[in-house]
Amino acid sequence: MTLPPPVFVLAAPGVPGQTLAAALGRNPGAYDLPECNLELSASVDSLLREMTGMRQGQMHGLLRSLSHLLAGEQSMAGVEMARRWLTRHMHLPTAAVAQRLVAMIAPRRVVMPVTSALFDPGAAERLLAAFPRADFVHLQMHPVAQGGAVMGRFGGAAALLLGAVDDSVSPPMTDAQELWGMAEDGVAMVRAAVPSSRFHALRVEDLAADPARALVVLADALHLATDPAAVSRMLRPEDSAFAGPGPFGAHLAGDVLDLAALRAAIPAEAALSLTGALPWRPDGVGLRPALRDQAKAMGYR
Repeated sequence: MTLPPPVFVLAAPGVPGQTLAAALGRNPGAYDLPECNLELSASVDSLLREMTGMRQGQMHGLLRSLSHLLAGEQSMAGVEMARRWLTRHMHLPTAAVAQRLVAMIAPRRVVMPVTSALFDPGAAERLLAAFPRADFVHLQMHPVAQGGAVMGRFGGAAALLLGAVDDSVSPPMTDAQELWGMAEDGVAMVRAAVPSSRFHALRVEDLAADPARALVVLADALHLATDPAAVSRMLRPEDSAFAGPGPFGAHLAGDVLDLAALRAAIPAEAALSLTGALPWRPDGVGLRPALRDQAKAMGYR
């Protein structure tokens, strides 16, 4: 069976990739799922063994997706059904499960955010191997705005857990700019592996400023409908089946903003600068020159 190629939204922590996925998923030719993280392990067996403790939240998107698609609802009972399904299919490669999800959605195209795989070259390689015809959308964000979003949640836990640390100072300091750079390295690896026609970039600031225009341009590049009815649907990402928290046991993976909230959450570019001290650094340190140059290439100042 030839599966419709999925669309993966590549987004660093703090960047609203699930909101963009949900917006595209409202298109009549597409359907969004939350981040499923199947590519983080080679087999379902190893995935279930690894996603425990602090990492168990990385399973919530997959559990919600399976509950929704297999049970027809997102409920505690559906989540337990999803867990049993995964246990029965522990012998499968995770790629086979990912392809089965895509087949359940067909003929519509699955749209899914990808964050964790950006920090794991093996995971990115598995994703590319499982879906060699996929499209990738790089959702970009000003590094200072993204850093502020990361450091403003749980004291920058995402940066700390992913090893985004400036060890040039004593004691070493958690620094979200390192997270931005690590994520961009992951995106660069994906970009180098796919044809330019299947790699797309969108600045979140442009999406927030003029969502209709940004979504029409992106949908057209992805060969999705751009008629007024399709655009009207895409402007309501909050209508996603995965917006908001899920049922107990899979309550995460629901960080979808409506577009008014997205606009309010994105700092004005005029208030940001690639020069000067970073607001989360108490020692007055600014962006590293290499990261500043990367951001300038994206149009940031």
